[in-house]
Amino acid sequence: MAIKPVLLTALTAGTVGGGATGVYFLLKPDAPVAKPKTKTLKEVMGTNGFEALDTEGNTDNDTWKKLIAKYTADSTAVEVAKIAITGEIEKSPSDDHVANIDKFKKACKNLLEKTEGYDGDKVTVINWCNKQSKLISDS
Repeated sequence: MAIKPVLLTALTAGTVGGGATGVYFLLKPDAPVAKPKTKTLKEVMGTNGFEALDTEGNTDNDTWKKLIAKYTADSTAVEVAKIAITGEIEKSPSDDHVANIDKFKKACKNLLEKTEGYDGDKVTVINWCNKQSKLISDS
């Protein structure tokens, strides 16, 4: 008869332990789920054959100059929305557009590095930050 209380105690302890373990796993916060890497506008556009102009080096300076010429032309000559440039673009600079090119590069780099809210900027980068821009082919 002494086995009955020992067996009852063991079963009770097992039941309570199992219940406590279940409650623990129900209430514990889920393991962090890895978020998918957010793509930049440049990465998104690159999947559509878009090739961005060089915003770091001098490789595409001739193309930048052509775009600046379109940007500074009369408003009737350019039928696309202009890119938002920080600072003023000089129409006849003495430094061969170096300052203007830097402003364009900075504006394009800022747009191309965006990771959210860039749907409205896609057309802008196609026109002003793209090696295949129709503005260049119109020159």
